[in-house]
Amino acid sequence: LSIILMLIIYFIPETIIKIIAPALPESTMQTAGELLKWLLLLLIGYSLFNVLSSVYNAIHHFKIPAITDMFSNLFIITALIFLSSAYGIYALVTGMTVSSYVVLFIFLIHLFYQRIIGFNFNLQSKEFKEFLLFVGPVLLFMFLMQVSGIIENFYTSSLKEGSIASLGYAKRLYDIIPTLLIANIAKAVFPTFSTLYSEQKIDALRDLVIKLNKQFIIYFLPISFALIFFRREIISIIFMRGAFDEAALDLTSSAFMFYTLGLIATTLIPVFFRLCYAFSDSISPLTAVSMSTASMIILNYFLTPAMGISGVALSNSLSACITLLVLGFLVRKKIGGIDLIPLIKSFFISISCSAAALLPFISFSFSNSFFISFLIPLYFILYLSLGLLISKKEFSIVWII
Repeated sequence: LSIILMLIIYFIPETIIKIIAPALPESTMQTAGELLKWLLLLLIGYSLFNVLSSVYNAIHHFKIPAITDMFSNLFIITALIFLSSAYGIYALVTGMTVSSYVVLFIFLIHLFYQRIIGFNFNLQSKEFKEFLLFVGPVLLFMFLMQVSGIIENFYTSSLKEGSIASLGYAKRLYDIIPTLLIANIAKAVFPTFSTLYSEQKIDALRDLVIKLNKQFIIYFLPISFALIFFRREIISIIFMRGAFDEAALDLTSSAFMFYTLGLIATTLIPVFFRLCYAFSDSISPLTAVSMSTASMIILNYFLTPAMGISGVALSNSLSACITLLVLGFLVRKKIGGIDLIPLIKSFFISISCSAAALLPFISFSFSNSFFISFLIPLYFILYLSLGLLISKKEFSIVWII
């Protein structure tokens, strides 16, 4: 499948770019087309990486994927440091491609050694046919998950120069939490979901889902408050150099704020997706993402002309909320209902403590952006202290962790 897709893209790269971002200048369009050809090598690498990572998750082995993921980033950074002066942006492409295949090599060596994978399988077996029936909706689901980025670029390409870059900076920074934390927590809890469901321990499964959601609310609501409040300082420390000027800071921080509004929904969604897969249900995630994609197109149509890249980011956050609502409705039937009162209680406690903990910083004047390295930890200490006073049982777990 990857090879077929690679061949299609190789022969019509600029046509694909024009569909995704039709308003790009001609010179940018040509550069994007050339980069797309180079990036084709990543298709097989990423495809196999995702498959083999899932194998490790299924056997409760998380060390090798975690370590190789770290080395993958180190490869990319090394390529940027040593090759960017000679190859420019192609240094990034080289680092990404080489790192993905190094990781794959490590995966394969270990899995072959453990005799977990091999080449003798029966394409006519009942299990393989059942797998194909299950994976079809999953492939469509993953495609729709990627479509959101295409929709964003499509609408952003019609805005003023620098909008796509600023949106990309904001999205990359925002994606750190869902990518590094939430996706890995969801992967780690998935085998437990599957085991509880296969043993028909539905009460224990429901209890675990509620506890996870409560903890996510307590952790990530204050993070969203902090990211919104200190957004300019965070972005200036990370990106403010070279061609990234004050205008880029304004654009990026505005988009980042509206992305962050949907952080709680984004953190809860991967757990619900994994819960559906534990039930061998690939239709519910597909239904939720289909509705989210449709709503994202409609929201962008109205919000982008009115709000610029802030409208694009807000559309993303609102569509994430729609995804969560649909998933919650579909999943609650399978686990005998979800008691929303504890979740709502945790939400209001967390939002109250988050807002109260920010009050001492409202009139604070920042003479140096690096002050946030002291202020943000202080904010979280205040938040957790207030939480302990109001709800000791729930917040004591956070202190322990």
